[in-house]
Amino acid sequence: MKSKFLMLLSAILVVSIALASETEIQRKSDSCMLFLRNSQNDRAAILVNDIKRLIVIRNESFETGDALRIIASFFLEKPDYDSAVYYFDLSNAIASRLLPPENDLLKARILFSYSLMYYRNGDFEKAIMMLLEAEYIFTELNDKDWIAETCNRLGGIYLVFGNAEKAKYYNLKAYNFVQESHNVSLKSKVLNAYGNYLLESGKVDSAMMQYDLAISIAMQSGNKKIVSDALYNKAFAFSKQEEYEKALHYYNEALEVARSGNLDYDIVDALYKYGLTLYYMERFDPARDTLQKALKAAKEMKASTLQRNIYDALNFLEYEAGNFRQAYEYLSSYVDLAHEIFTADEQKHINFLEAKFESQKKESQLIIQKQKIHQRNLVIFISLTLLISLSIIILLMVGRHRKKRTIAMQQIALAEEQLSRLKQEQALLAAQASIKGEENERSRIARDLHDGLGGMLSGVKLTLNHAIGRQVFEEQQANQFYHVLNMIDSSVTELRRIAHNMMPEILIRCGLRSALEHFCQAVSPHEKPKISFSFFGDFFRLEKSFELMIYRIVQEMTTNAIRHAEASEIKVELIQNEEYLSIRVIDNGIGFDLESIKDKKGNGLRNLQSRVASFGGMFDLSAEIGGGTEVMASFDNIYQFKQNDQDIDC
Repeated sequence: MKSKFLMLLSAILVVSIALASETEIQRKSDSCMLFLRNSQNDRAAILVNDIKRLIVIRNESFETGDALRIIASFFLEKPDYDSAVYYFDLSNAIASRLLPPENDLLKARILFSYSLMYYRNGDFEKAIMMLLEAEYIFTELNDKDWIAETCNRLGGIYLVFGNAEKAKYYNLKAYNFVQESHNVSLKSKVLNAYGNYLLESGKVDSAMMQYDLAISIAMQSGNKKIVSDALYNKAFAFSKQEEYEKALHYYNEALEVARSGNLDYDIVDALYKYGLTLYYMERFDPARDTLQKALKAAKEMKASTLQRNIYDALNFLEYEAGNFRQAYEYLSSYVDLAHEIFTADEQKHINFLEAKFESQKKESQLIIQKQKIHQRNLVIFISLTLLISLSIIILLMVGRHRKKRTIAMQQIALAEEQLSRLKQEQALLAAQASIKGEENERSRIARDLHDGLGGMLSGVKLTLNHAIGRQVFEEQQANQFYHVLNMIDSSVTELRRIAHNMMPEILIRCGLRSALEHFCQAVSPHEKPKISFSFFGDFFRLEKSFELMIYRIVQEMTTNAIRHAEASEIKVELIQNEEYLSIRVIDNGIGFDLESIKDKKGNGLRNLQSRVASFGGMFDLSAEIGGGTEVMASFDNIYQFKQNDQDIDC
C-alpha cells in the first residue's frame, strides 16, 4: 500500500513539474517574441538560450513547437537562415504529431513566420502562398487575431509587389477583423498599416485619421514601439505633404517615446528623419548638428543602412551649403558603405539560397524514401491481389444481384435528391415572388396614402381655412378649431412618414448607402439608443430589388434592437466591394440566450432568413445574455446585381 502511494505521489510530482515547465516555456516565448517585435535582439537572445534549456527536459507539446517557431524567428532576424530552417523543421515535426486543432494552429503559425524569410529575399510568390495557406487555416479555426495579423502582412506584401487591388482587399479585411479585437497592440499595428496603404493611395486625410486612432490605441497598450511607429508614420505623412513644421513636431514625439522605451534603432531613425526634415526646410546648421548626432549613434549601433542614409543626407546638405570638400568626403563614405551593404545583402541571399537548397534536398530525400516504400507496398499489393482474385470471382456472382439492387436504390435516392433540389429552388423563387409582391403592394399603398388620403387631408385643411375666414368664433371655439387644424397637419406628417417607410424615395433615387444613413438618422431617438451608420469599401448601385431587400432587413433588425435590446448604442455597418456585401447590426443591450429560441423561432426571424436566402446570402445571429446582439447578412458574387447605368450617391 505504501509503495503504491509513493508511486502515485511521484507521478503527481512529475506531472506538476512538466506543467510548470510548460508554463515557463510559454511565458519566456511570449516575452522573446515581444523583444523581437521591438527590435531588442540582445534581450531576445538571452531568452532563446533559456528556452533551449527548458525544451531539453520537455516532452513534445504545442508550447514546445511554438517555442521552436519563435527560436527560428530569432535566427531569421540575425539573419542565420540555416539555423532558422533547422528550428522551423523541428517545429513542423512536432506539429505533424499533435492532434487537432493544435496541429493546425501550430502549422499555420509556422507558415506565417516562415513566409518572412521568403519575403525578405524577394520570393514574394512563395511568401504569399504560405500566408494564404495560413489564412485559410486561421479562418477554419476562427482565430480572428491571427486572421487580422496574416491579412495585414499580405496587404503589405501586395503593396510592395505593386498589386494595389489585392493590397486594398487584405488591408481592409485586416482592418475589419481587428475592429472587435481586445489585442490593442495588434489593433494599433493594423491601423498603422492601413494608414500606410491609404497614404500610398493618396488618401492623406483618411491616413491621418488612422494614424491618430493607432496612436490613441497604442498608448493604451503601453507598447512604446507601436506608439513610436504611429507617430513616425504621421510625421512621414506630413513630410510627404511638405508640411515640415508638423512633421518636425511628430518626429520629435516619436523620438521621445523611443527614448523612453530604450528603442535604440528607432531613436536613431527618428533623429535622422528629424535632421532630414530640417535640411528640407533649409535650416542647415541645426540639420547638420542633428544628422551628425544620428551618425554617431548609428556607428555605435553598427547600423549600416542608417549610416548610409545619413551620409547621403549630409552629402546633399554640405553641397547646398557650399562645403564641397566636406560633401565629397560624405559622398565617398556613402559609396563605400553602400558597397558593403550590397555585398552583405548578396551574402545573405546566398545563405538564403543555400538554406533553401538544403530544405529542398531534405524534401527530395523524403520523396525518394516514400517512393521506395511505395514500390515495396506495390509488390505486396500485387501478391495479395493474385491471392484474393479467386475469391473475388466467386463473390462476383453473389455481388451482381446486390449491385443491381444498390444501383436501383441509388437511382431512387438521386431522384429524391433532385426532387428536393427542385423544391428548394421553387421555394426560393416563391420567396422572391412573395417579396416582390409585398414590395409592389407597399409601393401601391404608399402611393395611395400619399396621393389619395394625403391629398384629401390637405383639401380638408384648405376648406376649413377658407371657412374660418368667413366666420367669427368665440375664443374657446377658435382654439378648438385651430387644434383640429394642427391635428390635420400632424396626420399629414405621419401619413408621409408611413408612406416613406413603406417605399423610401431616397433609396430609389440615391442608393443603399444614402438610404441607410438617412434611415439611421431618422429613427435615432432623442435620448437613447444612439444609432450610428458606417460604410466600408466601394460604393456602386445594385438592382432595385436587391437594395430594397437589404434596406428592409436593416429596418427590421434596427427596429427590433430599439424595441427589445434596451441598448445605449446600436451600430449599423455596411461593407461593399466588387464581389462581396455584408450588413451588420450590433447593439450593446441585454442580449438573450440563443439556445432558448432554437426551437421557437418567430415569424420575424424566419422572414429575415427567407429574404436573405432568396438572394443566395448567408444569415447569422449571435447573442449572449448581458453581452449584446449581432445580426449579420452576407452575400458573395454581388457583381450579378450591379447596375452599370446608375452610380448616384446623394
